[in-house]
Amino acid sequence: MTSPGQSGRRTAGKKITRSRVLQSFGGPFPPMKTSFGYGVGLTLVALMLVLLLSVYLLVIGVAAWLTLRHLTGNVELLSKGVVGWGFYLILAAVGVASVFFLIKPLFHREEEDESQHELFPHEQPLLFQFCARLAEVVGAPRPTRIFVSLSPNAGAALGRGISGLLGKQLWLHIGLPLVRVFTLRQLAGVLAHEMGHFSQRWGMRLGWMIRRTCHWLLRVAYERDDWDRRLERLSSFQDWGILALPAWTARAYVTATRWLLRCLAWIGVGVAGFFMRQMEYQADLYEARLVGSHWFVQTMKHLWQVQMSYQQAVDFLWLSHHDGRLVDDFPHMVQRLTQRFHKEKPNVYEEEWLPEQRLGWMDTHPTDPQRIQAVRQAALPGLFHDEQVAQLPARVLFVQFESLCRQLTEQAYRRILKQGFRRQSLCSVEELLHQHAAEQEYEEAYRRYCQGTVPGDWLVLFPLQLDRRLLPEQLVPEKLVPILEGYREVIQRNRLFFDQGVKLMQQSFHEQAWADVLPCLVIHSQGKARLTMLQRAAEAARDAQEHAREAHSLTEPWYHALQQRLQTVLSWVRQHDKLFPEQENVRQLLVLAELLQRLMASQAEHVGELAPRCGQLFLLSELIGEAETDEALTVFAQRFEELAAEVEQTLQSWLQSLADLDYPLDDGEAVTIGQWLTLDVEVDADAPYGFRVQQQLETALDRYGLLLRRLFSRTCKLAQLAEQQLGLPPLPEPPEEKN
Repeated sequence: MTSPGQSGRRTAGKKITRSRVLQSFGGPFPPMKTSFGYGVGLTLVALMLVLLLSVYLLVIGVAAWLTLRHLTGNVELLSKGVVGWGFYLILAAVGVASVFFLIKPLFHREEEDESQHELFPHEQPLLFQFCARLAEVVGAPRPTRIFVSLSPNAGAALGRGISGLLGKQLWLHIGLPLVRVFTLRQLAGVLAHEMGHFSQRWGMRLGWMIRRTCHWLLRVAYERDDWDRRLERLSSFQDWGILALPAWTARAYVTATRWLLRCLAWIGVGVAGFFMRQMEYQADLYEARLVGSHWFVQTMKHLWQVQMSYQQAVDFLWLSHHDGRLVDDFPHMVQRLTQRFHKEKPNVYEEEWLPEQRLGWMDTHPTDPQRIQAVRQAALPGLFHDEQVAQLPARVLFVQFESLCRQLTEQAYRRILKQGFRRQSLCSVEELLHQHAAEQEYEEAYRRYCQGTVPGDWLVLFPLQLDRRLLPEQLVPEKLVPILEGYREVIQRNRLFFDQGVKLMQQSFHEQAWADVLPCLVIHSQGKARLTMLQRAAEAARDAQEHAREAHSLTEPWYHALQQRLQTVLSWVRQHDKLFPEQENVRQLLVLAELLQRLMASQAEHVGELAPRCGQLFLLSELIGEAETDEALTVFAQRFEELAAEVEQTLQSWLQSLADLDYPLDDGEAVTIGQWLTLDVEVDADAPYGFRVQQQLETALDRYGLLLRRLFSRTCKLAQLAEQQLGLPPLPEPPEEKN
């Protein structure tokens, strides 16, 4: 990726003035002609919007008109005594409920996006002047507000609410990772693309309106909240008898209209997707006219690399957060990962990504190959005439750019982690990338040693027993090498069978959880329903046992070979650690291997009980949310609280058993493993007791599985070093993971 060095930037910064930056490209554009597809899409969107709103308002209007007609035209029923009063009120309730459930989503307020930070002209004068110059060149209105965020993209949007729809509020969103990575020409092209959207005045407004309308209709069709559950309970004839008639009638009307609106909404989504793709084609031409077709293609590639690196950075931050470390400048980290990505895999975009692109009928953007082909056909030269300015880093537009990146990075941590954020956990990009490289090395050793990354928390399901120690006379290299070669061959041959076994064991856990939860359903069931529930519970238990047996038969060869291989190698390392060139590192890895052995040897007592209980709590929480009667809700909630009390006792016992083991991978604040498993867990204080316990248990098990995996990857690295010392090369890269 083209990017001048630091010294070059300082030199260029002294020579290149603000006016030169603003005059580095020509213009303005000749008026942009709208394409045939854009015109067709605009027409379809307008017609579809009218249709959706008409049908939606008609459905509501019919219900409201019938309700009003009843309230004003059937007043004589009130003189018919109790029966008349009842009939009058029942019909009134049906009408009011129908209208309420159809308009309820309109009052949903969207949450403010706190991830964005607004900039002002007095803070960033050159950026605002540059955007104004771009708007002048492309023939678009200037953005009225500019926001920055940690997103790896840019965007154009209307202001919020009616003022944005009818007024001239245009908001420009800029992702700081793009600014950190891109040259001035690349960022200018991306901003010109967004300015192209600003020029699509009616397109943006109609697009916003149809997306908003479809969103409303889909909420009507799919949303279920406490009001819907109340209506479902009130419509139960079994619980309420004849009194359930008005609720049942209202529910039937709402259900029928929901199906109609659902079909119309999805058609509207498809039409909106087609039109928005035409808008993207049109906006791409704005970018290509400014920077040229060649640089448009290069920017598309670099944008994809930034987005891939962004996801990699997010994944790694989740991991490093558990070790008490967070990068202090997130866009800088994305930049470094992008540079590494570009260096190590320069052609993956063309060779792997582009050929796999497929267009979906609801997609709002064309595929990259379609966009590239359209721009290449246009063969536009671009307007940049000052190459020295064009190659400047885009961050020259910003005042104190690094400070802004650090500010938004810390704000993001405080928003996401809340009380769990500690400022002392911030560290430099270099430090975190060093850790990242080491973690990747361990993961690579894991994949090679096991011939692929095993799916799921398999170390929780199949704990390895590594306590067997071979006698000195058994540790002769001449004897060990043939034995290890045999184990390696079994591992390669049975790897896929083990994967199948892990999936079956996970299925067995789920089925056993159902078998344990179904008795709750039996309690409030009658007659055939009760018998059916009992049969289902028995079938689930039988299926769980059968799948567990099948899982063990599939996993046994690979599992046994891996366990014996590790035991053999670790026994040899314990007695020959002085033979290794990096003796201190080997001893540290051996300590972690011993910790892994201790954890897995003791986990059966607690984890073996907590893992299935976690599944039961999850199923019960789902049943509580879907309960249709008050009796069912009471039964589920009571069992949920009882199970949570049992789980909490076992959980605390497990955490206490780990209180004497220091967490081994944290360079910051020293904590025990027991403390680390529930450290900084955000628990809603207002949530019921059972849900708080469930959240703590899920977090503890997730972190425990992560700790086992990381300790195991380091054990694999140690074993790999030992096998190399014995003359055995690493196993080849797993065939299924070559890409």
